[in-house]
Amino acid sequence: MEPAAYEPLSGRAKWAQRALIAVALLNTVGAVSAFAAYKLYQRDLVTQDDLDTTDLREGLIAGLTLIATVVTIVLFIRWFRRAYRNLPALGAEPLRFKSWWTIGGWFIPIANLFRPKEMANDIWRASDPDAPPRQGLSWHGADVPTLFLWWWLFFLVGNWLDNIGLRAELGVDTNDLDSYRHAAGVSMVADAIDAAGAVLAVLVVRRTTSRQESRAARLAEAPDSPSSS
Repeated sequence: MEPAAYEPLSGRAKWAQRALIAVALLNTVGAVSAFAAYKLYQRDLVTQDDLDTTDLREGLIAGLTLIATVVTIVLFIRWFRRAYRNLPALGAEPLRFKSWWTIGGWFIPIANLFRPKEMANDIWRASDPDAPPRQGLSWHGADVPTLFLWWWLFFLVGNWLDNIGLRAELGVDTNDLDSYRHAAGVSMVADAIDAAGAVLAVLVVRRTTSRQESRAARLAEAPDSPSSS
């Protein structure tokens, strides 16, 4: 059975990168806003108007960030799934994981801590432009850029801090400025980590897409490529 034809990644990659950049910008705004809130809660006197204005601003930013994040998840996974499903057409068979993991791996507890990273590694390894047309299993042990590790660490830490921040916000004591300050501090750090993680994700998408499309272009010129058999 011949592998499915290669489908270019550039279109999906552009939309994923645009969405990630929007998330990075919104998280940066969120970090600055949370810092302003943190400084406010350090004052000796904070009025109810101050609290209401800050809550409104923080809520608006959080809402916009949530919408952008949901859109980004959809666009990133569309890119990720196509990149992985392209691998057989690039001469990388058998794959280590079924293609449904490109979606399920992000949402299944425990597995979502490592499976997407493993699949991202495989996409990179199997997309080497200099590898032979029929790679067999040779790509399994290839090196992966340190960028991928940093991206994944920022992603995991950001999610962990987001959860802590959400619990802190839900547990705020309206009569205790210390609880407000704690929630703002966690939110500030989480937003900064999320912004950096989104930038790293942009680089992952850009470099992976360029690598995979370079391999596809070389295979199109090779007489013994998988698609020519």
